[in-house]
Amino acid sequence: MSGEDIEVDSTVFPLRSKKRKSHRRMKNVAKLLKLRSHETGPSCNCTRFKCFENVTERERLQIIKQFNEHDEQNLYLTGLISHAPIKRHRSRKNNDEDFEYHSYSYTYKIRVQRDNTAIEVPICYKAMLSMHEISANRQQNIQQHLTTFGH
Repeated sequence: MSGEDIEVDSTVFPLRSKKRKSHRRMKNVAKLLKLRSHETGPSCNCTRFKCFENVTERERLQIIKQFNEHDEQNLYLTGLISHAPIKRHRSRKNNDEDFEYHSYSYTYKIRVQRDNTAIEVPICYKAMLSMHEISANRQQNIQQHLTTFGH
């Protein structure tokens, strides 16, 4: 009889734990599948940068296919975001102290390879999320890391 079994009336019952089973592996698999799915989101339809018109479908797919890991993609995205302190804080109608002003403004770009040279094309926030198929929360985490550590 092993230390994990219980004997009752000469019948041996294996001891079963009531702990909830961990599904950590399923989360990792889902994350990897999302990284390798290679699909971009919908167009941003912006008139300022014309993001989806300046970057072709082939170039967008090429950008997504180069990443296999979450951390690798975060490093790449950190290099595509620039931050600068806000130049002018506009006054509010109510001069309460409850307002939280933004301390940085962010600009986004995408690196595209054309004619064997890397070109940085400016894009908007929505296009950044759509082209790299990332969530707004992940984008905010990257921005917070940039402002905290400056990398």
